[in-house]
Amino acid sequence: MRRYYSCIVGKYSKFAQRALAKLDGVPVKTICATHGPIWRENPGWVIGKYDVWSRQEGEVGATIAVASMYGHTLALAEYLARQLVLNGVRKIKFYDVSKTDMSYIISDVWRYKGLLLGTVAYNTDMHPKMVALCHELELLGVANKHLGLFGGYSWGGGGVKGLEKFAANAKLPIVGEPVDMYGGADAPTLAKADALAKALAEKILQE
Repeated sequence: MRRYYSCIVGKYSKFAQRALAKLDGVPVKTICATHGPIWRENPGWVIGKYDVWSRQEGEVGATIAVASMYGHTLALAEYLARQLVLNGVRKIKFYDVSKTDMSYIISDVWRYKGLLLGTVAYNTDMHPKMVALCHELELLGVANKHLGLFGGYSWGGGGVKGLEKFAANAKLPIVGEPVDMYGGADAPTLAKADALAKALAEKILQE
């Protein structure tokens, strides 16, 4: 249900809030949705879920989405995931954007407060699959996220810059300093990743 909401209704969350306000005090017995099942039992549970999702109140946790080509950026994403756990973030969903339909990724982006995006550089920009995901997240109006960024390159760079442009366009504040890795992760890169994971975990856990 959250997957449907985030991908189809999410863009119109302000209108959903207005519609829900009209139900205040109305004894709802059955929900006859335009799409999906008819809810005859516990409609209040459904209304409550839509209320939370339309206000984009995320749960404590993080979604990590990464685009890699030769494995270095993927390895950095896995390292960041471990560091988040060590810093107290227990619920983490991890996605390789080249292998997962973006609707599943978007559903968990909607679910959790933390969002960690990483991409290898591709033709001085993000990996095409990450471009598509970021476009969709911006289109859907994703908000109230603690966003961390990372990436890798071997010659031209540009992947992390693309992520920063997405963050600016989507009006999502960036937590910590983005980690832009040349080649594989060396000790200085891992130190920056440690700092990013710590800063992101503090934001996720503070509320």
